[in-house]
Amino acid sequence: MCYITKEKLEDLKQKLEYLKTAKRQEIVQRIKEAKEMGDISENAELDVANEERGMNEVEISKMEDLIRHAKIVSNENAQKDWVGIGSTVSFLLGKNEVTYQVVGSEDADLEQKKISNESPLGGALTGRKVGEAFEANLPAGKMTIKILSIK
Repeated sequence: MCYITKEKLEDLKQKLEYLKTAKRQEIVQRIKEAKEMGDISENAELDVANEERGMNEVEISKMEDLIRHAKIVSNENAQKDWVGIGSTVSFLLGKNEVTYQVVGSEDADLEQKKISNESPLGGALTGRKVGEAFEANLPAGKMTIKILSIK
């Protein structure tokens, strides 16, 4: 199961539609043009186009599976008394106060302050309550964390 926001689900559906229509058509056209070049036994363009077709079909399959098994999360249904997917949590990381939203791996974006529940930090925060202080093993080393608020 993959936890994603409604917006991310819509983005995935749009990308899937592109891969299944326009991208497939582009690849078919490239294969057709490559075949028209003559000898297909040593046709690098044809090999590349066929490889791209295979990669596109794999991507389509992965996206269909992701969409099929997606669980929609939002801030509105996030837990307020403990950190879970969809929660926005403020905490002390060492001596620095930081705020992140815990999201599924598909929505993770550090620039937008969204961390995956599967990341070391997201995993350490999940299930914690306001006021709780604990040590977590993070890539930067063992750090002390104290939960300040959960929204």
